[in-house]
Order: sequence, then structure tokens, then C-alpha cells
Amino acid sequence: MRTLHSLSHSFVNLPLMPYNKQVTDKHMKTEFICVQPKSNKAVNRFANQMDYLHSCRVEQRKDGRVFLASISGKYNFWMNETADDNWEIIR
Repeated sequence: MRTLHSLSHSFVNLPLMPYNKQVTDKHMKTEFICVQPKSNKAVNRFANQMDYLHSCRVEQRKDGRVFLASISGKYNFWMNETADDNWEIIR
């Protein structure tokens, strides 16, 4: 019968796995932005699809715009980071 001590030695000769960037990217801290609706359309989305929850997860940033996912999981949208007609960043 093998003991715990003899089993631990069987792992000594295993090859090292190469560095995997994709795995390490998954462990980056998630960024959140809180938004407030400005337009009638945004107020409707805020109530019906975002469940009145201000926090959104940042999915992507590009050319002064940010793509957000509501924490309700029901609504995704692009907004301008500085001057958006539908949303404003509150924190």
C-alpha cells in the first residue's frame, strides 16, 4: 500500500506548465461604474432591465466610450465617458 509520503514523490517529475496569459487575465480585478439615467429611454431601461441598480461592470473601453453590463445581467450598452445624452457617471 502506498503512503502519503510515497505519493508526494510521484509529483516531483511532472513537467512545468508554460505561462498562460489567458488564465492570468481572468484574475484581474473587475471594474465597476455607477450610472444615473438622463433620458426617458435610459430611465425606462434603468427601471425595467437594470432593476434600479446603478452599478455596471466595465466590459470594454474604446475611443472615449465604455461598454457596460448591468449587474442585473439583462442590459448591455455603450456610453460616452464624458458627455453622454442618456447616462451620467455618478461614481
